[in-house]
Amino acid sequence: MAKATNCLIKMESVVVNTFKEVIKNVGVTEGKIALASPRNVIVTSTWSQRNVDRRSTMQNKFVQLVELDCQEVTSLHASENSTELMTSYSPSFKFKSVLRDVPPSGTKATKKQHLEIWQNHAMKHLFDLTSLDLHGDVYTDAEFGCMEWSPCEEKLLYTAEKKKPKAEPFLPSPSKPSEDASYGTEYVMVEEWGETLVGKSSPVLVVCNMLKKELSVVSPDSSELSLGQGVWAPDGSIVCVGWETLPRRLGKVYCTNRSSWLLHISSDGKATNLSKDNVSILSPKFSNDGSKLIWLEREAGGAHHAATRLMKMDWTTKEVSVVVDIVDKCSTTLNGEKFFGIFSTNLGNCWTNDNKTVIINSVQRASVRMYAIDVETKDVVDITGCSANEESFSSGVLDVRQDMILAWRSSLLCTPSLLIGRLSKTTPIEWTTLIESQVTVEDFLVDVMRLESNVLTQKEKDFSAIYFGPKSGTNVPLIVFPHGGPHSASTNSYSMLAAYFGKLGFAVLFINYRGSIGAGEDSVKALLGNVGTIDVSDCHQSTLKALEKHSSILAKDKCILFGGSHGGFLVLHLSGQYPSFYKAVSSRNPVTDIAAIFPISDIPDWAMVESGLEYSPTAELDGKTFDMMKKMSPISHINNVTAPTLLLIGKSDLRVPPTQGINYYHALKARGKKTKVLVYEDNHGLPKTPHEVDFAINTVLWYLDCIDHSIPSR
Repeated sequence: MAKATNCLIKMESVVVNTFKEVIKNVGVTEGKIALASPRNVIVTSTWSQRNVDRRSTMQNKFVQLVELDCQEVTSLHASENSTELMTSYSPSFKFKSVLRDVPPSGTKATKKQHLEIWQNHAMKHLFDLTSLDLHGDVYTDAEFGCMEWSPCEEKLLYTAEKKKPKAEPFLPSPSKPSEDASYGTEYVMVEEWGETLVGKSSPVLVVCNMLKKELSVVSPDSSELSLGQGVWAPDGSIVCVGWETLPRRLGKVYCTNRSSWLLHISSDGKATNLSKDNVSILSPKFSNDGSKLIWLEREAGGAHHAATRLMKMDWTTKEVSVVVDIVDKCSTTLNGEKFFGIFSTNLGNCWTNDNKTVIINSVQRASVRMYAIDVETKDVVDITGCSANEESFSSGVLDVRQDMILAWRSSLLCTPSLLIGRLSKTTPIEWTTLIESQVTVEDFLVDVMRLESNVLTQKEKDFSAIYFGPKSGTNVPLIVFPHGGPHSASTNSYSMLAAYFGKLGFAVLFINYRGSIGAGEDSVKALLGNVGTIDVSDCHQSTLKALEKHSSILAKDKCILFGGSHGGFLVLHLSGQYPSFYKAVSSRNPVTDIAAIFPISDIPDWAMVESGLEYSPTAELDGKTFDMMKKMSPISHINNVTAPTLLLIGKSDLRVPPTQGINYYHALKARGKKTKVLVYEDNHGLPKTPHEVDFAINTVLWYLDCIDHSIPSR
């Protein structure tokens, strides 16, 4: 008994130390190219790194001087800049704006937000946004946020929460009544934009005028809209996106289907709609010379994420055209690579110096790929650097400056590297490596598997899976890891969890079941009305294929499950539909009952659309719909479950409220099944560093308690 206890303690120590090792790996979050001379550039990159001791994620800034002719790179030391929430350079790089969190200076003080304007080595202006009290917190998210310099470099445009009147009680009466106060409104519900956007209700655009040293809120004649993603037009007017808020705000993060408009706001506040109705608009960007405006567009409603069109407007004539349309199945790029359409949410700084070529990223089946698109000829060229059939790594653009591209590259086998190269019309890009990648797990391989469904009732049959496992060995457990969404994708790019599982001797199978993005629009639509069936069968078929292809290495009796959100939904389905096959489950914030989640999620439309129905704000579930949703849900298979089930629940989850997982836990306990639930003060993704540490370690310990597995000696 003592020997067994010591063995468990030793294994737990190895698991903890392994996670401490992989959590130190860094990931690039942004990058910028600045010209120092025609032959030299300065590259600034920001890298995120989880810090266990501080219980938070650090942001580290790294500066490098690159001599382009000889490809020589001089690197300076990195510095932490975690208090910088947003930064932006003026077009000439003469000025830099920084939005900074300023910690409280006293016991009763509150955190402040400062907007700093820097010129060279000195701060030119400082705006104490909290004290000025013109608006609420500045938005730093990718959904609404922006920080854009005007072409004249005298103004800065950003997004912030609209100022609300101070809510005061009726009693006791204040000694000095305030004209700005609103009495009796303390408890009025304020609608917000849902998961990860708590406290964000009414975004407005704000202009900081550096010459006048003043701030002003842009007040267009469309106050019922939420505004964001603003950019400057050539004449100093503003183009932005306006989102519909009536009859209610639906959760926005991970949802590109929200009804919105492309708006032009003149200097006198008049708003003109530049787009069609019933569409969703994303990421407007002007060309460097201001002659063209591009954006991403898709139909409003439907799947929460899907393919988008690349649209273009001639800014002089206001003529609109489609540059790249939605691809239903598959097309071919100018250089002969397969292309499944644009699956992207942000165009970033994408224009080259010819004012007709843009560089974008898109998920494509099992990888992220880069494309150069000519907005005049509409030619699409794959510039990733590896074949779309091989998908040996993923790569994405961070910044474009003249004809230079700053990019990242990674795979399941290696951490992110940083590259810079010049775009050429005639030859492949010659990349210079600025930061080398590191091997994630020694002696592992990646196998991208193309599969065809063996369920004959479906028109769309193609899907893919990514196997990540050891090159040699025997009796290796397989972690089956479907992604969430469901309209998302797993890619052959760096994954901290995959590296962690791999170092502990597990193989991992990522599955892009039908409904995943990056495989054409028809594949996305194939899942609608079929959740709980074709996605589940695709996952199980992928598992059987991996066991067959890697039979000499994998243990058929040691298949275990891990997934979150819709991935959590799928692993519970697999556990219930194939009860003797899968031996253990770890499920993060899973959807367990579609009928029950419909009225309580921040995205009730998800439940209707994934069930194959049209969403309406007035929709109610009749008996037939209720029963149909129940049958599509993991809860309908609860009586079959035999695998020990660990549930990881966020108490603040608005997307899949905690009652979903907790009710499933109680249902398992009532049936005498082995189960455990871990509850965190966190949201849907459990992103806080202490929680990520805890659920990752507890998941592996749960597996080790359920299967016989010896962790490799290191």
